Amino acid sequence: MVNPISIHVLEDTIILQGSQQESAGKLLQGKLILDLKEPIKVRSVNLRFYGKMKVSWREGVGHGQDCHQQERTIMSHKWQFVPQEDEASSSSSTTTQHHHSGSTVGVRRPNYALRAGKHEWTFALPLSGDLPQSVEATNGRVIYQLKATVERPFYLQNFSLKRPITIVRTMQLDDFPAVDTWEVHHTWEDKIEYDINMPTRIYSLGEHIPITFDIKPLDHNLRVQRLVATLKEYRAYRAKEHSTRHTWECAANVVVNPNPLERWNHVLDLKIPKEPPHVHCDSDNDMMKIQHRIKFSIYLQNADGQKSEVRCAAVIMIVPSLVQQAAHNTLPPYQPTTSSSLYRTASNAVSIRGATSRTTVTSTGDQQEPLARSYGSSAGIWWHGMDLSRVPSYNTAAQQEPASLSSSLPPYETIIPPR
Repeated sequence: MVNPISIHVLEDTIILQGSQQESAGKLLQGKLILDLKEPIKVRSVNLRFYGKMKVSWREGVGHGQDCHQQERTIMSHKWQFVPQEDEASSSSSTTTQHHHSGSTVGVRRPNYALRAGKHEWTFALPLSGDLPQSVEATNGRVIYQLKATVERPFYLQNFSLKRPITIVRTMQLDDFPAVDTWEVHHTWEDKIEYDINMPTRIYSLGEHIPITFDIKPLDHNLRVQRLVATLKEYRAYRAKEHSTRHTWECAANVVVNPNPLERWNHVLDLKIPKEPPHVHCDSDNDMMKIQHRIKFSIYLQNADGQKSEVRCAAVIMIVPSLVQQAAHNTLPPYQPTTSSSLYRTASNAVSIRGATSRTTVTSTGDQQEPLARSYGSSAGIWWHGMDLSRVPSYNTAAQQEPASLSSSLPPYETIIPPR
């Protein structure tokens, strides 16, 4: 039998704006659909959202190897659609036990009949702003998933389906000026003068990094042989009281100087790999940390054949492409940003209080409703239930999606007092 379960979400990539201390979080919402071609009996229909963090690595060789690992559940939430929570509690309260020959036998759980057609359950869950972002590294990972389960009577196979959810975080540009041009100007022992610059310090997977070198020998007996740029990744993992660090060379480029005696101005192109395991995005949480640096080397040789090397390095950030786009966007004027927040709909605000769900059943052939962006009651003041201790900065607030106007506002004529 074909799996009748499908999970629809408004956004399978959740973008948290700002740092863990200031982010107000985001709302995960969607629909669980069970499309049945024929009636079936089930014991339960539920949906679970969970996040897990895991690290593991080995140390030593041969029989002396030690394996260090740790796994932790970041969060977990479960929606019970069939039976409804009140039905489940009442059925469990009437369950009795019978003792026969020293053994305990429980009463069978009831079955529930679902008719043919589409059964839809909407769900919503506020995600905290301090959640760690998703990452898949060689020795560690942070994953989030939705898992739907249709439990059937014991003699039939259950239906289940998983859908991954990706959580990414935009950096605070005030704390890390990653979008600014990086450059260094230095004179080495009065023998060589060099400038190195990059247009920015934030890049995405698969992007090219243009590095401009401007090298001027001050000693006429000194020759510039070649330039080298290397992208390195630094990974740190922690499992309980153990920790380890790994360094990985992600990419490198070497350019030989065609005219060693003259001033050399050259743009070196360094390409970031497109995907793991060759490179990973920057990440920082309780159990793992991933950072990146570009190391520059200028190789020199004097008339006597003596070789020297000048080194320097720059810290860069590698982020998902959609985070990079958000970082490079220009901020809107202050007036439109502040005015849009005044028109938040009450239903969106109230739904932040906690996870909600709603059930809809349609017969086969009925047209599916578009996914709504708000669930729950529309009553109440818009800031009720919001975590007002997390106040975003202007940069973070400006990147938030504009709120839609309320469709429930009364006509102007109805609020004009009679003359």
